[in-house]
Amino acid sequence: MTSLVLKDRATSASLLGPIPVRAPRAIPPRRRRPSLRSGVVVAWMALIMLAPFLVRGPSTANVDAAASQTTVRSIAASADDVRSLESGELVSDEAVVAIGAGDGDFPSIAGFRFANLRVPPGAIIEAVHFSLVKVGNAGNPLRLDLAFEAADSAASFTDQAPPGGRICTGAILAIGEDRQLLDGRRYTLGDPTKLALSLQEVVERPGWRAGNSVVLIAYGPADPSWTRLAFATYDAGPERAPQLTVTYRVLAVSAAGK
Repeated sequence: MTSLVLKDRATSASLLGPIPVRAPRAIPPRRRRPSLRSGVVVAWMALIMLAPFLVRGPSTANVDAAASQTTVRSIAASADDVRSLESGELVSDEAVVAIGAGDGDFPSIAGFRFANLRVPPGAIIEAVHFSLVKVGNAGNPLRLDLAFEAADSAASFTDQAPPGGRICTGAILAIGEDRQLLDGRRYTLGDPTKLALSLQEVVERPGWRAGNSVVLIAYGPADPSWTRLAFATYDAGPERAPQLTVTYRVLAVSAAGK
């Protein structure tokens, strides 16, 4: 009985054919979640690539400082180096000028006009050497304030526009020197880098143009009296005239990415 049943099952299986086998369902691979470490690496790489844009922006110009340049101007006319006496009189024809403190009662004010100073607008002033030729040997102290007139282009001196009537820059070079100066030698007065701050205010004025004129005021206070020194003017000879030497830089601007 049992054998017949098994035979019937075998016969039925052969008639029906092989039993189909279902293929297993494909399971998509599991996505790996990014680790904290990989995220930090990506962030650093992005920051490095964006650093130039974060510093100057995509449209900001690259600014490169050009080499320093120097221009020298000397007093070229008798009327361009003058002195206001204690009495208020304007003197422009003396071969020797005493600059520094006054007589104890009145200040001593001298003015020096340098024409055609070819410094372009916006230049960076590095140093300004104001030099004069000493007359006679001397070792007495010098008390003096130097500053440029705050003007787009300084006008000539007249009785109506003396050195004492000029409005100066906010930056002033205060000089308190006590050294031995020898006759016939040219000396720079004060610190050239500090005097540069005064001229910087002038060339940053909206009306400044290369070739304009500047006036340098030498103000000697009333006290301490007679702390002054004698120097040559244009009237002593052009080669002994007061001189201005300006060292400056011009910023070269180029488009980004060039």
